[in-house]
Amino acid sequence: MGRYLPRDQLLLIGSPMMEIGGSAHRVSDWLDSIGFRQYAETFAQNAITWELLQDLGDQDLRELGVSALGHRKMLLRAVTALRSEVPGDPGVRSPTVMHWARGERRQITVMTCDLVNSVELSARFDPEDLAEVVSGYQSCCEGVVLQFDGYVARFTGDGLKA
Repeated sequence: MGRYLPRDQLLLIGSPMMEIGGSAHRVSDWLDSIGFRQYAETFAQNAITWELLQDLGDQDLRELGVSALGHRKMLLRAVTALRSEVPGDPGVRSPTVMHWARGERRQITVMTCDLVNSVELSARFDPEDLAEVVSGYQSCCEGVVLQFDGYVARFTGDGLKA
């Protein structure tokens, strides 16, 4: 005997989406969650899977028939939000994101240097003289950081971050 399928799965029969299974349903659910359920059938007919969703651009949306500029902009924002999800999130299955998650591990050291009692020094020195003292201190610290192949990220007040 025949098996009855829900309406949203009927369009999958005989299409490339049949192979993808739950991926089309996931895209449909996502479109529904962001208020664009009207495009679910079009996305399914064009074999837009969860994995491909994150690669969509403005021209792709035009080709899919999303003619309203506002709809395209909102869909692109939602796609961008998908791209920025945490790689370990089970909701993200993009090969690009997964490649990034397997990226290279590197050990880094972050150092903050600060001139001790700089407030007390400001009471004893003129601003111009104090600026020379702080500049000399920062130059000395920068030299040491560079000696160890480091990088000074920022000079902050009377110190630095490396």
